[in-house]
Amino acid sequence: MATVAPALESLNPDLRPAVSHALACRNNYDKEVGTFMDQCLESHYRQHGGEKLDRFRDSPDITLGRKKRFDSQPLIYDFPHLPPIKFFDRSDFPWLDSIEAATDDIRDEFPEALQMEAGFAPYITYPIGVPRNQWVEFGNVSSRARGYRARRGCSTTPSNMRRGMTVASCALC
Repeated sequence: MATVAPALESLNPDLRPAVSHALACRNNYDKEVGTFMDQCLESHYRQHGGEKLDRFRDSPDITLGRKKRFDSQPLIYDFPHLPPIKFFDRSDFPWLDSIEAATDDIRDEFPEALQMEAGFAPYITYPIGVPRNQWVEFGNVSSRARGYRARRGCSTTPSNMRRGMTVASCALC
């Protein structure tokens, strides 16, 4: 009922009490089932306490509507079979430490890179005719203050050369 019923305000006033009652029953049922599942699973969670169980722990919550499932919703290119991961684990990105360690160098070099008129392009460039309802503020806009990266020139900055980094190698990240 909860997944097919329209908003209460849009229902005929005669139907609102019945739909409200059905929604309350559904919410109560979900809470009871959730409590039962949590109690049944708790001993198993303790038994496997050292293991990474985040994805499994999310499954009852998603089933009962306590959490939302996050699926990829590509607009231009669909890469099939991506796992529905809400937040990726930091350990999946070992290269972040070196980039974060270079934050001060990057900030210091940015004004020089910004002075170079040539070589800047939008971070995300959409083909003509593609819907722009996602990431539009980073797309084909004239402001250099948002979402831009150097196409050439920044790879030869002194700190990048010392670290052996180039814009091309950063682009792979």
